[in-house]
Order: sequence, then C-alpha cells, then structure tokens
Amino acid sequence: MKSPSMYCSNKKEGKFMAKLNTQFMGMELKNPVLAAAGPWTGTVEGLQAAIDAGAGAVMTETISLEVYPRLPQSCYHEGGAVFSTSLYSAKTLEQWEDMLEKLRLGDCRLIASIRGATPSELAYVARKTERMGVDALQLDLYAPIGPVLAELYTSPDLIAALVSAVKKEVALPLMVRLPHYVADNKKFLRALEAAGADGICTIESIRGISGVDIVNARPLMPTHGGYSGTNVRPITLSAIAALSQNANLPVAAAGGFNAAENVIEAIELGATTVMLGSALLDGYGVITETVQQLEKWLDQNGYTDIEALRGVALQYLRSYEELHER
Repeated sequence: MKSPSMYCSNKKEGKFMAKLNTQFMGMELKNPVLAAAGPWTGTVEGLQAAIDAGAGAVMTETISLEVYPRLPQSCYHEGGAVFSTSLYSAKTLEQWEDMLEKLRLGDCRLIASIRGATPSELAYVARKTERMGVDALQLDLYAPIGPVLAELYTSPDLIAALVSAVKKEVALPLMVRLPHYVADNKKFLRALEAAGADGICTIESIRGISGVDIVNARPLMPTHGGYSGTNVRPITLSAIAALSQNANLPVAAAGGFNAAENVIEAIELGATTVMLGSALLDGYGVITETVQQLEKWLDQNGYTDIEALRGVALQYLRSYEELHER
C-alpha cells in the first residue's frame, strides 16, 4: 500500500480533515456509503431512515411495471445470512411516485432500481421513474429467482439492447447490477460500455435454500430465495477486484458489507461506492456508524481524501497463472 504520508497535506489545528466526497457516475456524493435496493428501502419510512442516517445515496426497492405480490414471509434473516423471496416491489408506479414525493432528501442522492422484461418495457419504467425526480438508475436484471431473462447469461447483445433502450429514453446516469460470474467476461463488459452504461453494481444475490427440517423432511422456506449477507462478502470482493481490472466503469459494491472496515476493503480493491443492504435489517444506524468510523479511520491513518484508497490493493493481486510463473 502507498504510504499514508503522501496524503497528509491538508491539516487544520493539527488534525486531518478527511474528505469522504465521492464522484460516482457524474454525481457528487457526500460519502461512498449507500443504502442498497431491498425490502428495507421499499417504504417511505425505510428510505427516509436511510437518508436521515447519513447515506450518500439511497436506492429504492426494485420498481417494475408488473407488480409482484409478497409471500406471507418474504425474508429469512438469521446470523448474518439473509434469504429473500421478495422479487421486486409490490407497489405500482403510481404508488412509488406518491412515496418519493414525500421524501426529504437534503444532500442525499436518490437512485431508482428498475426492472423490465424487454427493452421497450424497461425504457418505459425508466421514463416514468425519471419523472419522479430520481438522480440515477440501476438496472436490476439478473435476480436469481422468479422469471429470469435467460438470454442475458449468454447474449451480450441483449444486455446492450436493454441499456441502449434506456439511455435513448432518459438523460440519467445508469448502472447495471451484475452477478459475480460476469466479472471476468470482457465481452459482456465491452458491450455494456459500448451501450452507454455509466457504472456497474456487483454482486447480485445468489440462489439458495436456507436449510431443511430433517425430522419433518420439509425445506425451511417454501421456495428458492436470493441469498445475501455477510457470508457472501468474499465473493463480492473477488468480483470487485475483477471488474476494477477488466472494466472501464466505476464499480458499486453490494453484498456482505456491514462496517467501515469491510467498506475500506472494497474501496482498496477498486470500488467507488459501497452499499449496505441486509445489514439495515438490524437498524439504519449502521449507516451512521459506518460513515463515522470510515472518517475516523482515514484521519487516524493520515488520509485526507478517500480517493487515495481507491484500488491500492490491486497492485498486489496476481492471477493464478502469474503466481506459478515466478
């Protein structure tokens, strides 16, 4: 890692004044800690709590043209692991418009996570959400449960068509949420860049089942769910590093983050922003604590600007083949 002394130029009364301001997809964020899309941002109360806790940006639960009804229990949360059977928001576009009008954003940015099955449907949802006053969009296309756009796994042309359709319709910055296994697929990444994507978010939740009641021979949940939580963080860190090396787009990290220390890990591997998601199920105060501890860590280690951390760990990361060549 580069010496912290390189970044100690701005002092005031003997103290470092660490800057958390972050540029992401052309937006100025007050800090790189974001609230991820999920049930925790599916209500006015949840979004406002994340805003009030000090998030640099908040992301809505995924909005789609088709409303998906909720199962009686849609989230299974235990020991840092989360299994969600909540596909997307159960609210209509009109309900979302009414909700977002009630938010007091202050200096927090608002990102809409959206979903559509075809380029025209996705462009329509993008246009509607743009009119709601959001600052940016996330395309959530790879959910591991429910209707899956199967061709997305093999067709860079389809993902490019979806991105292009949205970019032609709206003027907002746009990122695409990708599963971890796409991080090394340079053909996919070049297609995203050519289509006009402004950023990438990784990872998507992973298809899973929480377990089985072996006495009664019944799964602990009625269907497959999207698995996330602290245990997926190593997968996220690997995907961040690969995307930072393979893509020419800023990366937002999502999956397993719950404290300043692991936010720093993500940034040192190249992430521009880091999202807290399932951690919010334990309270939105984790955002406040993470931001405060992040600033404290930067001060204690002599950094005046969080940008100085970006990607510094990548220089020590080698491919398996490179290690054997030495």
